[in-house]
Amino acid sequence: MDEVIKISKNIALAKPSLSDSKKLEYAVGIFKASKQFGILPNLLIAIAAQETSFREDLPEGKAGEFGIVQIRK
Repeated sequence: MDEVIKISKNIALAKPSLSDSKKLEYAVGIFKASKQFGILPNLLIAIAAQETSFREDLPEGKAGEFGIVQIRK
């Protein structure tokens, strides 16, 4: 849980306007993806900040990219 809280704090640095619940939700997802795929959490935070600014409401892209880090299916 300590790592999830640390990730949440790093998300807050990238996007301070997110609600605490969203920061925690994203932190859990980033933690899981980081462990599953061996990607540093801060890299995933940086990608999400750059690609979508943590917006969820974006339509699927022409190349099939979706989600806050714009991954492809």
